[in-house]
Amino acid sequence: MRYHKVTMFKTVWDLLRLTFKDWWNDDSFRLASSVAFYTIFSLAPILTISVGLAGLVFSQEHAREQIVLQIETLSGSQGASAVRQVLKGAADIGGNPLAIAGAVLAIVVGSTAVFASLQSALNDIWDVKAAPRRSMWKGLIRDRMRSFGIVLTVGFLLIVSMVVSALLTGAQELMSQRIEGIGWVWRLLESTISFGIVSLLFAAIYKYLPDVQISWGDVAVGALITAALFTMGKYMIGLYLGQVAIGSTYGAAGSFVVLLIWVYYSVLISFLGAEFTQVYARRYGSRIRPQPHAVRIGKKSPVRECSQTWENKGRSRPGMQTKVIHENGEKTHVLVFDTGEEVMGNLRAFAKREGLKSGRFTAIGAFQRAVLGYFEVERKTFRKIPIDEQVEVLSLVGDVALKGDEPEIHAHVVVGKADGSAHGGHILEAYVRPTLEVVLVESPEYLCRRVDEETGLALIRL
Repeated sequence: MRYHKVTMFKTVWDLLRLTFKDWWNDDSFRLASSVAFYTIFSLAPILTISVGLAGLVFSQEHAREQIVLQIETLSGSQGASAVRQVLKGAADIGGNPLAIAGAVLAIVVGSTAVFASLQSALNDIWDVKAAPRRSMWKGLIRDRMRSFGIVLTVGFLLIVSMVVSALLTGAQELMSQRIEGIGWVWRLLESTISFGIVSLLFAAIYKYLPDVQISWGDVAVGALITAALFTMGKYMIGLYLGQVAIGSTYGAAGSFVVLLIWVYYSVLISFLGAEFTQVYARRYGSRIRPQPHAVRIGKKSPVRECSQTWENKGRSRPGMQTKVIHENGEKTHVLVFDTGEEVMGNLRAFAKREGLKSGRFTAIGAFQRAVLGYFEVERKTFRKIPIDEQVEVLSLVGDVALKGDEPEIHAHVVVGKADGSAHGGHILEAYVRPTLEVVLVESPEYLCRRVDEETGLALIRL
C-alpha cells in the first residue's frame, strides 16, 4: 500500500512537471498573445453570431444582456463595458446593402480567424502540422469550416446556458417560497452547470480543431482538467484586475485593454490544459496521432517508452517508442515509429538526445511517402527521387556519424511498390505508415565514423 501511494504521488508529480515543462518550452506566451490579438478582432463577428443564434430562442436584446452579464462575471465591469460597446456597434449596421454584405463577409471570415489561430497554436503544442502536399485552397476551406463549426458550438452552448439559467431562476423563485435557506443549492447547481458547459466547449475544441486523432477518453480528462484550471484562473485574473487599475491608465481604451489582458491570461491557462492533455494522452492514454492529411513535426523529444527502460524511467515522450535491449559492449536500441512520423528528423533528435557518436541500424516497415536521393559524386549533390505513394521498406540500412559535434544520420533504403517494382537510394525524407521498426547498435568510440569533407560520406577513421 505504501508503494502504491508513492507511485501515485510520483505519477501526479511527473504529469505536472512535464506539463509545465512543455508549456514553457512551447513558447505558450507568444502563442497566447497571437490568439488574444485575433480574439479582439474576431470579437464582434463571434458576438453577432452568438446573439443571432440566441435570438432564435430569446429576444436579441435579452441575449445581449445575458452575454454582457456572463462577461462581467468573468472579467469584471470594464471587460463587460467593452463587450457592450462591441454589441452596440454590431447592431448599428443600418440598411445599406453594401454595408450588410460587408458585414456578412466580416462575420464569416472574422469569426473563424481566432479559431484558425487557436488551431495553429494547438497543432504547435501537439507537435503536428498539415502535410506539405495538402491543397492550399482545400486546406483553407476545411480549416475555416471547422472553425466556423466551433463558432456555432459556442452559440449553441450560449443558448443552453441561457435556457438553464432561466429554468434555475424560475425554480429558485418557486422553491424559495416554500423552503427557506436553500439559496446555496441553486448557486452550486449554477456553478456545476457552468463548469459542465465550459468542459464541453474545451472538449469540442480539443477533439475537432487540431489536426490530430485523439480518443474521447483523453479529451474528457483534458477538458475537465482545463475547465478546472480555467475556473480557478478566472477568479485569480478577476481578483488581479480588480486590484490593479489598468483600465484608468489607458483612458478611453481602458475597457478594451482590460478585456485583452483577460483574454490573454485565459488563453495561457487554456494552453496549460492543452499541454496536460497531450502529456496525459501520450503517457497513459491512447496517444495523439496526426490525421491522414497531417504529419508529426518532431520538434519535441521524439521518444515515448513502451515500458520503463534502463535510462528513461519516468519520462513521457510523444510518438516513437524506444527501448534499450542490450548494454554489454555495444548498446542496442529498438525504436518503433508511428504513422505520420518523419524518419530522418526523429532519428537525428534521438541520436542527439542519447549522445550517440557512432552506430549502425537496420529497419523494416512501410512509408506513406518519401523522397530518395541519388548521390552525384562529381557535383556532390543529391538528385531527388520522389515517392508519392504507399510503399513497403524492403531493406533499410544506415549509420550514425559525427559532423562537427553533432550526430548525422546516413541511410540507404530499397522500397517496393504495389506493382512489384522497386526504388532505392539515400533517404532524404520519409513519412511512416503504419510503422517502422528500427534496431540501432552503438559502435565503440574507437570505430567512430566521421563525415569526410572530400566525398561528403561518413567513413571509419582508425
